[in-house]
Amino acid sequence: MNPQRIITALAATLVLASTTVWLLAQERPAPAPLTEQQLQRIRPIIQGTQAETARAQTRLIECQRELAALYARYDLDEAAAGKLQDEIVELQRQLLSAHHRMQKALRATVDAGQFERLRRRLENAAVPAAKPEAKPEMKPIRP
Repeated sequence: MNPQRIITALAATLVLASTTVWLLAQERPAPAPLTEQQLQRIRPIIQGTQAETARAQTRLIECQRELAALYARYDLDEAAAGKLQDEIVELQRQLLSAHHRMQKALRATVDAGQFERLRRRLENAAVPAAKPEAKPEMKPIRP
């Protein structure tokens, strides 16, 4: 095989592939913006889910700390640990259930293109701004 021919064929393939991708991207219509009616349905769904999630996450953190404090002691209160474990599992179930309900409600309100746009907006809103990485501090666990 002639190396010059191989390079030419590869270059032609790359140009053709990038042009095809560009053309396909141009042909896809942008998703329609959300209507006011859709926004009126979506806002309470998202806000309700966020409130429910915040309450459950706050309690989940408290339970995890309480359980860690129990485990930090030599004499383990197994009944209390069991109750906390059960509550932690229930809170995790509630979080999953709330997220699932929201996902179903969103899909019932918007089309696929609108859903993708909304999903990206929600993802970006949920990700906090990047902070410089700090060294983790070693804090003592207090019972």
